Amino acid sequence: RPSLRQTLLKYIESRGIKGRIVKWDGGPLPLAKPRLEKLVEGKAVKVGTAGLLVDPFTGAGIRYAVRSGVVLGRTGFDVKGYLDELKPTVKLLKERYAMKALALSLPPRALDKAFEFAIDHAKRSKEDPAEMTSLDVLTAFLR
Repeated sequence: RPSLRQTLLKYIESRGIKGRIVKWDGGPLPLAKPRLEKLVEGKAVKVGTAGLLVDPFTGAGIRYAVRSGVVLGRTGFDVKGYLDELKPTVKLLKERYAMKALALSLPPRALDKAFEFAIDHAKRSKEDPAEMTSLDVLTAFLR
């Protein structure tokens, strides 16, 4: 099986993207399904990657770190308010984990088609692909 780096380079080349990668950088991400009840431990409230608020497809975590921090501040550090406001975010991330599991079960060419479709669908509908739920993508893909 090709490495992630090889896959990325092949994808870039297949799309005719010109240029070069100046620097490879990264680190481990906590990729586990977030659980609402685990966002609070005793008197500690977790935000961002500490709360496992990371997109399993993209590794994006800044959006969720900022969002969870803002929510915590806006709720005045009220734990119930914090958890209530983050329910939709946690639900979205869980759906994206389900979508990732489905995607990994597809043959590579089918996976390419599904991603191309999701991006095209998002452009046509003016949706942010990162905000699309697995149900959105599957429903549109199966039409």
